[in-house]
Amino acid sequence: MKNVKEVLRRCIKEESAALLYLADTIDEIDIQFLDKIKDCKGNIIFSGIGKSFMVGNKIAGILSSIGVTAICISATDMLHGNIGMLRPNDVLILISNSGETLEVIELVKHLKSIGDNTILSITGNRDSTLANLSEISKEIKTSEAGPFAIVPTSSTTAVMAYGDALATALVHISGLPISTFRTYHPGGKIASMIHTE
Repeated sequence: MKNVKEVLRRCIKEESAALLYLADTIDEIDIQFLDKIKDCKGNIIFSGIGKSFMVGNKIAGILSSIGVTAICISATDMLHGNIGMLRPNDVLILISNSGETLEVIELVKHLKSIGDNTILSITGNRDSTLANLSEISKEIKTSEAGPFAIVPTSSTTAVMAYGDALATALVHISGLPISTFRTYHPGGKIASMIHTE
């Protein structure tokens, strides 16, 4: 079991290193990314495939809990009819580590051909097709933890952490009071821990 414990520790350390590296990459691009979300007059819509979709769903959830209208829809569903929900003021945030996911690329190309939505992306490759098609693209470059270095581990952790960072920055900017957060989150242990004056 000693070797197994070391594998567990190494994975966590490698993911921790990815987060520390991400913190060092914060620059003006992130302020622009944040401003697009803050100034959005419509919905924030995340999209991706597989693990990227799951990460987008988590980020949409935390943004919703602070009063930002955010949802996540898979790129496949978007391509099969859900594009009809979009409005010109919506901001789309597409997530793909490679930046070359076929469904995501097909989606963004179609969106650019039919409308004027703001398209942002989060990808591990600033030179990817997705990054080049986006108005603003945040590169989150990581080395995956684990023996194969290809299983989505550090990359998904880093993107979720980035979503948390965006949410906390929005709370800072807006001055959201804890009483309002309680309004958005009335259930569970969190609600019972929040005391209002």
